[in-house]
Order: sequence, then C-alpha cells, then structure tokens
Amino acid sequence: MPKTVDETKHAARRQMFLDCAEHLLQTVGYDRLSIQDILNATGVSKGAFYHYFDSKQDLLEALVDQTSQAIAENLAPISDDEDLAAVEKLQRFFATLAAWKSARRDLLENLLGVWLADENALLREKQRHAIARRIAPLFARIIEQGAREGVFASSYPEQEGWLVVSIIQDLNAAMASLIVSRDPQASDQAKRLSSACQEGVARIIGIDPQTFALVEPHLLSAWFGSSNGKDSQ
Repeated sequence: MPKTVDETKHAARRQMFLDCAEHLLQTVGYDRLSIQDILNATGVSKGAFYHYFDSKQDLLEALVDQTSQAIAENLAPISDDEDLAAVEKLQRFFATLAAWKSARRDLLENLLGVWLADENALLREKQRHAIARRIAPLFARIIEQGAREGVFASSYPEQEGWLVVSIIQDLNAAMASLIVSRDPQASDQAKRLSSACQEGVARIIGIDPQTFALVEPHLLSAWFGSSNGKDSQ
C-alpha cells in the first residue's frame, strides 16, 4: 500500500535527523555532539526532535539500525545474482563489505569510542543480532549454491551462514578494540586475527582459505596505519 502524504513527510523528517546526525558525528564526534547541535543544523524545535527520538542514544540506535540495513542492501544483489558462481559471490561478498566500511571510515571511527562503552553493551548485542538476521541468510544462500556446484563442502548452509557471520562480527569487534587501543602492535595483531578468521571461515564451508580474502592487506594498513602512527601502505 502506498504511503500517505503524512507518512512520507514523517519518514522524510526522521531521515533528515539521521542524515544530520551522521554528518555531525563525522565532524564533531559523538561525545561532543549535542541535541542542540542537531537542532541548530536542522532549524527545527526541540519538540520536533523528541517527536521522533527519545534521546541522543535513541538517535544513535536508529542510525546504527539504518547502517545494518544499508549493509544488507549492498550485499543482497551479490547473493541473488544468478549469473555469478558461488566462489565469485564469496569473493565479492567480502570485498563489498570491506569497501562499504572503508567508505565510511570517518563515521565508524568516531562511533567506536561510544560504541565500545560499557553502557552500550545491550545496544551492541541488539545490533549484533539485527545484522546477523539480515546478513546470515544471504551468506547461507551462497554456501548452499557452492555445495550444489561442488566447490564447498557444506551440509548445513543455514547454520553455517550464521557461524560465518558470527566470525565476521567477532573479528569486527576485535578490530574495533585494537583501533581504540592505540597499541603499537595493533597492526600485527589485526593481521593475525584476520588470517585466523579467514582460515576459520574456509574450514566451515570447506574451501581453500587462499580462494578469498576476508580483509585485504591494504585495507588493514589503511585502518591501522593512522591509529599506530605509521603511514598507510
């Protein structure tokens, strides 16, 4: 059923707040961001803001949910492409995911500190499940196709899709902690973690780990070069 004028207006106004918040997060960061900053940038009243969001935290949760939906929308065409072989889908899946994150590096880095805070543990867990619900079925279809083509050794595609996504999420969480830590050894640790997770994913679906790259080396250098005071390679 088509949306009414009021529903369309409501969705557009809510999206305006989300777009504004995303921009401000990249320029001032979450800690310095205030609701008043958003009101000043959008030119709306405080009452209008609270009509859509209960708090700054609620706004962040909505932005994160929008982000997970956008990730799934970027990956779905790969999973659904009938002209691609399973191995190529696997390669494109990880490459697209990495490229999506790299394109939003400033935003993600600004969110890391607050995202890893203890008070956001419940929000992180909710987001973890939200992402898994959207992405695991996409990956499961690739695994199922690979099993049909005889290139993956898989007996439980649906469950293995969840396992692979869990590994990716655990890797993301570990990488985020390393970035925030500013540890001089973070880059080396990140490379080892990435290699270990890549091997784990390969074993789950029954494929040579050299067939794909979970995270390309140059992307690791880009993320950890600046955090460790080194030049990106």
